[in-house]
Amino acid sequence: MDSQDPTNFTTTELERAISEQSFGISGYELLASESTEREASALVTLLEGKQINVSLTPRGFGFREIGPGTQDADDRDQTIFETIEDLLRSVSPLYVQAHGQALFRKLSEISARSFDDSEDT
Repeated sequence: MDSQDPTNFTTTELERAISEQSFGISGYELLASESTEREASALVTLLEGKQINVSLTPRGFGFREIGPGTQDADDRDQTIFETIEDLLRSVSPLYVQAHGQALFRKLSEISARSFDDSEDT
C-alpha cells in the first residue's frame, strides 16, 4: 500500500473487506472512477444475482441497489453499517446461509484438529 496516497487506503480497505466475504458473494469489481480520498466504491454481485454499489466512507459501509426500478437515493438517507458482514446480511438471504455454512465448516475443522491433538497425548 502506498502510504502517500490516502485514496489508496480507502480502496485497499474496501477491497480487503469484500474479498474476505468471497464465500458469500458471486463477485465484485472496484470502481476506481468513483473512489475519492474519503470514499471507495465497488460493484458487488450477490449470490441472488442482484448487483449493489457498496461504498466505504469514514462513517462506515453503505450501498445502493443497481438495476431497473431503482432510484438514486439521497446519500444522507443511506443506512450505514459498521461492518461489511452486517451490510451483506441485510441485503442477501443467501449470504446469511453461506456465512452459516462457512462458520460451521471452520468450527468443524477446529473441532477435528482438537480431537486429533487429544488423541496424540
